[in-house]
Amino acid sequence: MAQKYTALQKFAFGFAAVCAIAIIGKFVVSGGAAESVEQASGPDAEMVEIRLNRMAREFVLAGLRDPGSAQFRNQTGVCGEVNAKNSMGGYTGHRRFIATSEELVIIEGEGGLSPSDFQGLWDKACR
Repeated sequence: MAQKYTALQKFAFGFAAVCAIAIIGKFVVSGGAAESVEQASGPDAEMVEIRLNRMAREFVLAGLRDPGSAQFRNQTGVCGEVNAKNSMGGYTGHRRFIATSEELVIIEGEGGLSPSDFQGLWDKACR
């Protein structure tokens, strides 16, 4: 029998994977040399950020009822805000999201997480 994971456990796995990708990306960008955050901010670091943004948007879009209506703002890496139309055709208002994989997109107010649990994840993943 396959083990079932909670949303929090799935998020932790996905977040760990994203962190690993970011660390590996920084290592590759820096040519293996240790760099400070200030030194890493260049064209290569910008490309890593752009790729993370694009990946997260694709993950969020895959779970929306009307992906064509999505409006993104305040996005940094896998975190940001999205506004999209619901089943009634009205916009829901911008809500925060954390998107670590296609299977694990957490949108504020959805997925059974309490507001305090979402805030805790947001503080760890997005700040």
